[in-house]
Amino acid sequence: MYYFFCLSFSAGIGCFENYPSDLLGSYTDEIDWFAHFASQMDKIIKKCADLAVKKRYRYFAVEGYGNCYGAQSSPSGGGPKATRCNFGVGLDNYYYVYEVSL
Repeated sequence: MYYFFCLSFSAGIGCFENYPSDLLGSYTDEIDWFAHFASQMDKIIKKCADLAVKKRYRYFAVEGYGNCYGAQSSPSGGGPKATRCNFGVGLDNYYYVYEVSL
């Protein structure tokens, strides 16, 4: 999965159960649960990517549908890939990780 945000390029790395990172913000209150779900998740991913780029993180992840995390290191040390992610975001306690090219 690939996304273009601001002046950056983000590539989806995958879903992980553990990913040491910094909480950047939460957008769960901005989700319209009655709207088209995939478009709502795309909106959350874009907001998280924009925030990660602004704060100069190399990686970002979305957990719990709307919690945005940032990290400087790849998730290779974050445990094996998990399967508890949908629509490019992680479920509760699962992280869908992206790499940002600044």
